[in-house]
Amino acid sequence: MTPFVEQALSRYALAAPKARLLAHHTNTLFRVEAAQERYVLRVSAPGLRTKLEIRSELAWLAALTRDTDLIVPEPVATRNGKRVITTGTGPDARFCVLFKWVPGRVVGERVTAGLLREAGSALARLHDHAERFRPRGAFSPTRLDRAWPFGAPDMLSHDRRLPGWPKARRALLHEAAARVQTWFDGLYADPRGLRFLHLDFHPGNWKRVDGRLAVLDFDDTRWAYPVQDLGIALYYLLDGPSEPVLMGAFLDGYARVRPAAVPDAGELQLAVIARQLDLLSYVMAHNVMAGPDLIRWLGVVEGRLRRLMR
Repeated sequence: MTPFVEQALSRYALAAPKARLLAHHTNTLFRVEAAQERYVLRVSAPGLRTKLEIRSELAWLAALTRDTDLIVPEPVATRNGKRVITTGTGPDARFCVLFKWVPGRVVGERVTAGLLREAGSALARLHDHAERFRPRGAFSPTRLDRAWPFGAPDMLSHDRRLPGWPKARRALLHEAAARVQTWFDGLYADPRGLRFLHLDFHPGNWKRVDGRLAVLDFDDTRWAYPVQDLGIALYYLLDGPSEPVLMGAFLDGYARVRPAAVPDAGELQLAVIARQLDLLSYVMAHNVMAGPDLIRWLGVVEGRLRRLMR
């Protein structure tokens, strides 16, 4: 990654910047220090998002910074005033964005009912702003309207026995995807409810900053419905013994800001199922897991879906 980082940082007005690896997930993040200031350089994975999609993400972040007091990442422009730059060439080209550092501590697994009420209210405020947000100029048209956003796993089309893919599990996944796609088809038939949304709202993307909640990682932004955003958030509260309490606290926080906008339980359940299929689609398309780890996770996925679909 060194050539991409050096090429990107040379375009900013930074004094002797030093970068070190911060995290590698879908994208690769570097912490950058220059003249006692901190930044985050995001180097996008090749082929996943277009430059227009990233520009659209940054346009919403700029509007959120201008119109609200929510703490969100703030992009930094290059010497030439660009906020998205391209490093490398051809199929290895990477899009890079430099953000100002958001201080504080990532919430991660340290969730409480009180914090989740605050998070629910923060998501509701994002949705309030999304209702007012009117993009100008060229803007991404990408929607989250497919049960398998990265394609259905190839294993679902096989009849032979495959490790981790027994027939009963494949039948369950087919049924879940059919339910979700039917729901999506009805939902997206009326485009008036579409909003440009975060779509990756979970404790790993929140920080505590001076007693307030900061929301990070807008890299999955696209057009969708608020119930999908809620389902994604609730998905990350599954499985623990406190699941009902934590989910209830999150929805209570949301309802305090948008009391008339809380979806019914059936829609929320479909939205949670949709998130599970979304992640399975991504994991299989990008070979995120393999061998025993994948087989164990597929068992967890099956258990969740059987419970949710009851």
